[in-house]
Amino acid sequence: GFAGALGLAYLNVLFYLTLALMLATLFNGRGPVLGITLLILFSGPIGLIDPSIQDYAPWLMEVLPWRLIMPIGFEPPLAGYLAMGAPLPTVIPIVATALWCVLFAGVAIWRMRREEF
Repeated sequence: GFAGALGLAYLNVLFYLTLALMLATLFNGRGPVLGITLLILFSGPIGLIDPSIQDYAPWLMEVLPWRLIMPIGFEPPLAGYLAMGAPLPTVIPIVATALWCVLFAGVAIWRMRREEF
């Protein structure tokens, strides 16, 4: 269980790492890279715009990595389920986060090849 929870924490970090890498290849300055990455990080369950997201776009909670290690409302994070040995209620955030990571890495590689060579 602990290894599975740690894997979800690593997947969460990988999402933000590949997002920042992709944004760094798209923008010339540091401002947009840091701003967009931190906006996505803090806008979820931490609470900057959490009520608005749950009212107008609740599907974002399923396709972004917020549910992996952060509790949303009264629901524990998916890593908590794995750490306790309980079955996961959904695997959509895990699959979606992995797909986002592949997409971000692909765009970054495409952009690097286009700019560098």
